Amino acid sequence: MGQETDEIEEQKRVRKHAPYGSKSHVRSDAKASRRESIVRAARELYNEKGLEHTSIKDIANRVGVTRSLFYHYFPNKQSVTAAVFDMYTDELTEDARIRYESLEVIDLERLGASAVTNIRNRIENPSSLRRALYSNEAAGLYIDLLDRTADKMATLFVNELLPRCVYRGASFEVPEDIHERIYMLYAGTVGLIHAQRGLSNQALVSIGVGAVLSTNPSLHGCG
Repeated sequence: MGQETDEIEEQKRVRKHAPYGSKSHVRSDAKASRRESIVRAARELYNEKGLEHTSIKDIANRVGVTRSLFYHYFPNKQSVTAAVFDMYTDELTEDARIRYESLEVIDLERLGASAVTNIRNRIENPSSLRRALYSNEAAGLYIDLLDRTADKMATLFVNELLPRCVYRGASFEVPEDIHERIYMLYAGTVGLIHAQRGLSNQALVSIGVGAVLSTNPSLHGCG
């Protein structure tokens, strides 16, 4: 009953100002907006209290909805946490996209150096969300977050960044399994930095560049 009341009031509020013929779009937009509000509230609470100390009731109260309405959007805490991870990883990839969108040509070694520096900075200065995952409940979720981040970064590199890359001034052939390689490079770099804090950024960049070029080492124009 509480869920239905909340939904009805929400639809009334938004539809009141909607142009004729756009009611279905309004309902869709209102639902998306409410869902995003729930995700942002969950993220804020995870940052403030930690994941294991945040309940569904806490999230619902922060948004100002009933728990029944929360369940209309997310079946459990795990699903809203997954949405929080998606929001976080989308922000990371968008930051990287913006950083390079104005460049017609990208130097592969500089791209690798920038990526390694950003990864090290996030490990040594973890965001509130990452700190919130340092708990027994969240131990497995950290792996999930790393998996999502590595996959989205690999997709960004393969689809948007590598096609504009040159190596020492020359173009190069990209291996067919490049998505898997970038995924493993990202996840592996995170692991190496955690395990060997003294490992230099240059060493990590060399590993990365070598992995990108290794199966197709013939560089056009390079001797």
